Order: sequence, then C-alpha cells, then structure tokens
Amino acid sequence: MKNLLSLKQNKFAFSLSIIVSVFLVVSLVSAATTISTNISTAGTLTVSGLSTLGSAKIGSSGSTLSQVVKGSCVLTNYGVSGSSIDASHAASTTVLYQCAADAAGTAITGLVSGDTTFVQFATSTTGIVNGWSIVASSASTTDGYINVLVSNFTGTARVPSASGVGSSTTYIVIH
Repeated sequence: MKNLLSLKQNKFAFSLSIIVSVFLVVSLVSAATTISTNISTAGTLTVSGLSTLGSAKIGSSGSTLSQVVKGSCVLTNYGVSGSSIDASHAASTTVLYQCAADAAGTAITGLVSGDTTFVQFATSTTGIVNGWSIVASSASTTDGYINVLVSNFTGTARVPSASGVGSSTTYIVIH
C-alpha cells in the first residue's frame, strides 16, 4: 500500500513539475520578445517582419520623421491656373503641374502642406520621357497635392498628356 501511495505522490509531483516548467519557459520566452524600454546595442539590430515606429530620428542631429509614404500619381492641372497636362508645352520652358492620386484630381491621402516630396517619372514610361525633366517638387499649399515643375527639353512643343509622360509618376513623401 505504501508503494502505491508513493507512486501516486511521484506522479503528482512529476505532473506539477512539468506544468510549472512549461509556465516558466513560456514566461521567459514572452519576456525575451517584449521590449518595454530603450534598446542599446554595439552591433547591428535586426528586426524581422513588420515594425511600426511612432516617430524616428536618424543620427544625433537628424530631424524627427513621423511617416514616409510612397506611391504613384498623375500629373494634372488641378488647381494650377493657366496650365494643362493635355495642352501643348512649349520647347525649352518649365510648367507647373500638380500630382494627384488620379486623372480626376483626387487628393493624395495623408499628404499635407510642408511635407518633403521627391518625384520622378515612371520607369515604365517609354519613348516619351526623353527630353522631359522634373526640375523640382514640393507639397502644395492645398493638402493632398504635389507641385511639380516639368521642363520640356525635347526641342519642340509637345503635349505631355496625363496618359503619356504624366501617368504613373512616382513619389515619396516625408512627414
């Protein structure tokens, strides 16, 4: 009878030790993957998968960034007096257009006045890009649009058109 009681106690102790061990291992693994304070590393920090930052600062004297957005837009004449992407653009001149989410002039979501913008013609636009150049870009004073200065260096007056050189213009916006 004593052996039977001892066997039951051993099974109970063994089972309890397994449960406690699993609980401790799970707790330690969870603690190792949850960060609640600053990280300092002398080497390279690698993050796999998706990571979200509230804001970021690169370098000790860098500016704080809250968001970087990339996408494509269509050059339009929305809100620009006297210019039309579908009208003739004289040779050796620079004309102001606006980049919008689509040819109807829909605003680009999240873009606000004061953002830093980078714009380039799509690399898939063949044949017509030669001779056209984006000189500068800036966030419009109207939220949702990018001002784009385009120069015509083709040698003749041409129509850039929303479906030609003005289509699928790529941008990067830094907030």
